[in-house]
Amino acid sequence: MGKYKHQIFNFSDREETVWKAPPQGYLRLDTDASVNHEQKATGGGIIRDSYGQWILGYQCKLGYAQSTTAELHTLRQGLQCCQQYGLKNVIAYTDSMEAYNLIMRDGGQNHPLREEINAARNMIFSEWVLQLKYAPRDTIRCADRLAKTAHDMAGNFTIWTTPTPNVWTSLRRRVL
Repeated sequence: MGKYKHQIFNFSDREETVWKAPPQGYLRLDTDASVNHEQKATGGGIIRDSYGQWILGYQCKLGYAQSTTAELHTLRQGLQCCQQYGLKNVIAYTDSMEAYNLIMRDGGQNHPLREEINAARNMIFSEWVLQLKYAPRDTIRCADRLAKTAHDMAGNFTIWTTPTPNVWTSLRRRVL
């Protein structure tokens, strides 16, 4: 078996204020969810390399869900994409402090989101180097756009190997 390195409890007092590329040899996964006025939830994420280059993006429809459930599910979807594509050195970001804290702390066997929390934790404790961090929404704008525009997509899950038109402008301007 390979070595395991997990830093899921890595919360820094120095919060990011702008998007920053991951260190050399790592990938950055930004995730976000969106819940519309009808309580329909969607999610989106983007994986980029240490040069800020697009590796892949994804969008998913989640049905009716509360925001924290949607954030946990979207994070799990992003981790599954990383695993499916063999991406091993990943720093994952979420803008949901609640989802971040639920993964970090044991909410007990009676927590209403226990299944989603455990599913995310099971993804984290796999054979890879993974860090989970909190990031303010302003630093994950591309994931936010993917999540919001997923409400209008035709299918339930889409992988993007090139930037979507709705995030391309942000990537080009570096307004990330």
